[in-house]
Amino acid sequence: MEKSSKFLFAMLALVCVFALGFGIFALNNKNDTILDISNDKTVIVNTLDTLVKKNNELETLNMVYVRNLTDATNTIMMLQNELENNKALLEELKESNELSESQVTELNAQIDELNVLLSNKDATISDLNSVIEGNNQTIANLNSTIDELVAQLNSENNLFNQLMTGRITKVTAEDLEGLTEIRPYTFYNCKYLTSVELPSTIKIIGTRAFYGTSISSINLPSGIITISDGAFASTDLTSVTIPSSVGSIRSSTFESCSKLTSVTLKNGISSITSGAFRDCYALETINIPSSITQISSDAFNGCSELSFTGSSDSNLKYYVVDGSLYNNVNNGAARYLVRISADVTEFVVPEGVTHISAHVASKLQNLEKVVIPEGVKNIAEQAFSECFGLKEVEIPSTVTYLYRSFDMCEELISVTIKAIEVPTVAYGQASFGFNPELKIYVPAESVELYKASEAFAMYVDQIFAIDEIIEELDVA
Repeated sequence: MEKSSKFLFAMLALVCVFALGFGIFALNNKNDTILDISNDKTVIVNTLDTLVKKNNELETLNMVYVRNLTDATNTIMMLQNELENNKALLEELKESNELSESQVTELNAQIDELNVLLSNKDATISDLNSVIEGNNQTIANLNSTIDELVAQLNSENNLFNQLMTGRITKVTAEDLEGLTEIRPYTFYNCKYLTSVELPSTIKIIGTRAFYGTSISSINLPSGIITISDGAFASTDLTSVTIPSSVGSIRSSTFESCSKLTSVTLKNGISSITSGAFRDCYALETINIPSSITQISSDAFNGCSELSFTGSSDSNLKYYVVDGSLYNNVNNGAARYLVRISADVTEFVVPEGVTHISAHVASKLQNLEKVVIPEGVKNIAEQAFSECFGLKEVEIPSTVTYLYRSFDMCEELISVTIKAIEVPTVAYGQASFGFNPELKIYVPAESVELYKASEAFAMYVDQIFAIDEIIEELDVA
């Protein structure tokens, strides 16, 4: 990580020198509204694309570190509780004179071991905090350099300069008359821009062309062909209709549009790629036309209010049942649950589904119970992460490998695992949150196997036989 950070800082220095030394280009337009970025500036555009990509990668990496920091902090809390309990038990047993000298020595050794573990975890947290702080500074520097390069890129664009200073807030079709392309970064971070009218001649909208603007609506011409990566990310769009001439919803096109509530996709669109609608927290509905043949697993990650509309014909590549989205793979040889409707509180995975995709329910706050039937083979990583209202989960015996599918589900109180053999666990440690009231139910004949497994060491005192669920229900 240290070498990576040094590399990024070195890149920043080179880019800053490059930006300062970049020459002024001759004006070549019939009026003061200059929107067509000269091809001579493609070097800046390519540099911007590289920096934005690096920034996105670093932000994603930082999220992983923050998650690791949370895990380490929670583990420390558990270790501290165990340490205090052991100390209290030792004092109690000493007073009762029930311990031999060797037993006292053994208990003290265990306490010393816990102290060492806590010390190591403290060091881990300190290291993680340092890395996160350094990454945040690098991200801030990258953002600053990106802004400087955008300003350099658009230095001859009179309309851009006026938008950046708030002198005007609207771009009309007349302003863009005759253009076929809005070039990359043309209105990047023009926060005062609230209204845009595109002429019918527009065919291409470049990378991050309207990123960070305050536009609340956009008229996309029926003949538009390409909407590039991040073109409308972090805008104030509330709804959008995407014409059939756009073959693919590109990466991060509408990412972090926090006011976007509805999306209409015209039939003819074939794919929705990585992060296309990521973190659109207010997005409530999106239709899935029959022409869709590919959807990236993280396309709707963070859309905590989303339900789908579309055909329920399971012969289609993607189909919708009760607001949830499914994928028909290999003509029905396998069926994937892609995303659960945000309206559901109790979800029973339908018979015939064989796989549960990543982010299938991540950040859904209404979901309280999930029942996964026999026949499901795989629950992908982060499938139910940050479902803070999730309380009950049933996992069938056909799932033999557990990922970190239930990360940060801190309200889980009941997890039933029907596998007699302890499933293989990714990263060596099962992850079902840190709720002290959590009970993990397994087949009666396997209780000791699960307790002896290092993968379930964190939950050794929270593992019970499935039969005990019935006993508890009878008592209740």
